[in-house]
Amino acid sequence: MPFDAVIFDMDGLLLDSERMFRTVWQLAAADLGVEMNDAVFLSLIGLNRRSAEARLKDHYGPDWDHEALNVRIDHHWHAIGGHDAIPLKPGVGELLDHLEAHAFPRAVATSTARQNAIYKLTKVGLFDRFHGLVGGDEVAAGKPAPDPYLKAAKLLDVDPARCLALEDSPNGLRAARAAGMTVIMVPDLIAPTDSLRDVAHHVMDDLHTVRDWIAERQRLSTAES
Repeated sequence: MPFDAVIFDMDGLLLDSERMFRTVWQLAAADLGVEMNDAVFLSLIGLNRRSAEARLKDHYGPDWDHEALNVRIDHHWHAIGGHDAIPLKPGVGELLDHLEAHAFPRAVATSTARQNAIYKLTKVGLFDRFHGLVGGDEVAAGKPAPDPYLKAAKLLDVDPARCLALEDSPNGLRAARAAGMTVIMVPDLIAPTDSLRDVAHHVMDDLHTVRDWIAERQRLSTAES
């Protein structure tokens, strides 16, 4: 097998949450009297809070009030059901079942702050299915820097070069590739452009396809041994 462990992004990869976030962030920005178009929102996907705030300050100007935005985000998030309304992405359960059955170590590397990530994964019954989690507030540099993925590999005690990373965002893809991992893009809101295909080793439609690909790699590895 070309890898010994699997590291997952969270939002947009395990959780079908990015569409909810887009609605909430755009409503919150409108409350502050500014437009957050799709291009601006999509540029934030995969960034931790510090990096997202810096990106928005650069876009809207030095007087940008990120705390005011967060207040309005919280308001709209709870209005649409918040964490109770987040569905899983197709194939999550089946992929985790397969990895568990074959004893693959598993971790999450997310830009979401650790406690928030634990809460979200616990709400959907996934937290206990991973051996480790790295939050965006636990690294000096968030995605697209490799730090979250390198720390996740260290938690699993697996060489980064022997890890498979699953991602949906450009920032996450670049982080995992910079960490030296095999990278699969499973697109969510952002389509796989030619430049993103150059970053990812593979692009797959969904996690069902990822599970089938892993099973085929296992079959080929067994046949060659």
